[in-house]
Amino acid sequence: MPEYRAPLDDFQFLLHDWLNVSDHYRHIGKDDIDAELVNEIIAQGARFAESEIAPINQAGDQQGCKLSDGKVTTAQGFPEAYQNYIENGWNAMLGCEEYGGQELPYSVAIPVHEMLVSANVSWRLVCGLTESAVLALEKHGSDALKESYLPNLISGEWTGTMNLTEPQAGSDLSLLTTKAEPNDDGSYKISGTKIFISGGDHEWTDNIIHLVLARLPDAPRV
Repeated sequence: MPEYRAPLDDFQFLLHDWLNVSDHYRHIGKDDIDAELVNEIIAQGARFAESEIAPINQAGDQQGCKLSDGKVTTAQGFPEAYQNYIENGWNAMLGCEEYGGQELPYSVAIPVHEMLVSANVSWRLVCGLTESAVLALEKHGSDALKESYLPNLISGEWTGTMNLTEPQAGSDLSLLTTKAEPNDDGSYKISGTKIFISGGDHEWTDNIIHLVLARLPDAPRV
């Protein structure tokens, strides 16, 4: 079985010798994050990627996902690895502290994410989509939406997706036709078709939150 070894020396060179992140963190008020902490985070991320995520990569290729009686199950070891991931706080690295996140700089989290992608891209994809949903809600969600969804998404109790691709709109999302029409009560009526919803169904969590990209009536065509 192929083995994955994380390039820790390369990450440390980029972060400390080239980017000098310690000075940058002090400049932005993150004085509690020093070189020693950064090195420990990426070292533990490497250990997790090498020992828990890489070994199940082959099972993902060989077994894939299965649909039976309306339920989707993923490859052997995938759900257990996810539980270890969230129990050790990796899912919360970038979430805002107000909703239970660690609010670490992206320059700390990205090396860990890169190692996970290299170790097992199909497993990592679901976690990455959750982080994207969290980011969208943090930047654009109302306070009510944040209160309802962010704590469970950041903790990993729920996972998230982003419903973007349509049959006629793959990489060019300016072609999407899914519509969001406002209702009198502040909600929206969604109509359209989405395909290829990565992480759209699985047994990792009890609830999956779907963020749907749709065009408002006054949205520009391009």
